[in-house]
Amino acid sequence: MLSSKKIHCGLQDFKNAGVFSQARDRFVLIVQPDKLKAVAEGIGRTDLLTDPRFSDPKKLMENMPALTAILDEVFAAEPMSHWYEVFSGAKVTFGAVRGPQEVINDPQLLANDIVVPLEGAGDKLTSTISSPIQVAGVTKEPAKRAPELGEHNQDILRELGFDTNQVDGFVASGVLGGHREAAGGAR
Repeated sequence: MLSSKKIHCGLQDFKNAGVFSQARDRFVLIVQPDKLKAVAEGIGRTDLLTDPRFSDPKKLMENMPALTAILDEVFAAEPMSHWYEVFSGAKVTFGAVRGPQEVINDPQLLANDIVVPLEGAGDKLTSTISSPIQVAGVTKEPAKRAPELGEHNQDILRELGFDTNQVDGFVASGVLGGHREAAGGAR
């Protein structure tokens, strides 16, 4: 039997959601009044359906701390894989709470281009969250790192019509702050 370590059971705080954990796995389970039957059957506790503390939505909400305690005990008895199997077929809202390393390697997020490679960011930062905005007929630009402070100053000044000598003068005199380079030089 795995020991249950409650991360935050929050049913009372979030009205109808709790975060539970087993040794290394954490998950969120939303217990809505209309889904109590599915949850009770899934966890093998149909006695909860006749418990007066949970007999109607108002009483259920008032007694969420008691239900939370029961669920903590039940969830401690089985591994996460068991609860995935139980709740996947029960049409109950639940899901794993993932850590940062798990999220960036999640196959579904990668397949749906939600976590995408980040161009030019260096060794430590290799991916980012894609913009949720999609425009029909427009290809998304690949995610790129943000520019350094002043990194594009010289390019912008040239686009505004300043010549190389003027830009070099701005650099030499300290007018351009942040990123420094010769106007004609490469980054």
